[in-house]
Amino acid sequence: MIMEQETGNSGIISFDSGENGSFTASHAFAILHHQLDSICNVTDWALKAGCSRGWLCTQITRNYGLEPKKLLRQTRYLFIHKYILEDSQATSFLIATKVGLKDDRAMYKFLSTYYQTDFTKLRRELRKAREHNREAFPERTEQIEYIVYKKDTDGS
Repeated sequence: MIMEQETGNSGIISFDSGENGSFTASHAFAILHHQLDSICNVTDWALKAGCSRGWLCTQITRNYGLEPKKLLRQTRYLFIHKYILEDSQATSFLIATKVGLKDDRAMYKFLSTYYQTDFTKLRRELRKAREHNREAFPERTEQIEYIVYKKDTDGS
């Protein structure tokens, strides 16, 4: 079980690593979720996790089957979805800073480079999907249902 401990001045969250003392990839993944707003790249993620970049790359790839940069990218994209669903009036700048991007220009570049969309189109698609029982774009339905399901089970 992951037990969050105090953060020091460095902003690094340390976790109780369990009985065997081994720090696992799931701990690093939990740190990614808790501190996504301050993680810009894999090096930042390793620093926050208190491990080397090499160790993080090896463990994440071994346990999740993805390179850390791809897992970071996917997590960032899912959180963008989550924040748009929570507040469809939120600005791209606000959401960009919540997911560890510098500003709305970085958000535009991120979405256009990796997902061939932009913030306005994505928000419009999510609104349509919500209104039309997620039939508007079936290629993204699984991701949206995960976020909506998680939000509903969290009691939010």
